[in-house]
Amino acid sequence: MKRAKLYGKLGKLILQAAKAGGPDPIGNIRLREALAIAKQANCPREIVDRNVKKAGDKSQADFSEVMYEAYGPGGTGLLICALTDNPNRAASDVRTVFGKVKGGAKLAESGSVAFSFTKVGVVVLEAAEGLDEDAVLTAAADAGAEDAAPATGGRWRVTASPADFGAVRDALTGAGLTVAADASGLEYIPNATVALSDEDFEAAEGLIEKLLALDDVDAVYCSGEGVMEEGEGEE
Repeated sequence: MKRAKLYGKLGKLILQAAKAGGPDPIGNIRLREALAIAKQANCPREIVDRNVKKAGDKSQADFSEVMYEAYGPGGTGLLICALTDNPNRAASDVRTVFGKVKGGAKLAESGSVAFSFTKVGVVVLEAAEGLDEDAVLTAAADAGAEDAAPATGGRWRVTASPADFGAVRDALTGAGLTVAADASGLEYIPNATVALSDEDFEAAEGLIEKLLALDDVDAVYCSGEGVMEEGEGEE
């Protein structure tokens, strides 16, 4: 499901960029960036071609980025990110999920949760022979990254400002490191996490799973301690 969700998001980004600036990546910087990300993620060519073609359809509605804020199990904060051609449908689907959730989870007013998160660029490096701490830290520093830290499975997680994300990613790739495109991108990181009981942890995971199952929702970020380590955020 994670791979399918990523391809769906990339398709929407390509369509959005091509519709806004035309189908030629030479003169369309946004499209060129979207195509570069799709290539790194091994996005099937038919998905790329289909969405570039759809962008030329005058009946195709524009896509818009929408964020919903919510309170989750155990007092957690949630940010729900969507890229949709039908904001009314997206909002209705998200409300429906919360309408079926027990335990106090509910949608919140705009601005009441987002302030407790910081948007960052995250580049995840695949584990590889010879990928040691010195090599990663040197490459990250040379690329202009803000920080680098070990992640699960021998991977490394390199962070940068949102504005520098693309340049840092490209510099690390140019340094011979393998970027995990399906785990890299712009993310919202909680400024502080909330410790959860086992019951609330499971409830938070279940809620996030239901939200990610919605076609319009591309990523969900949660301030519950340990929840984001499970890879729920995919933006």
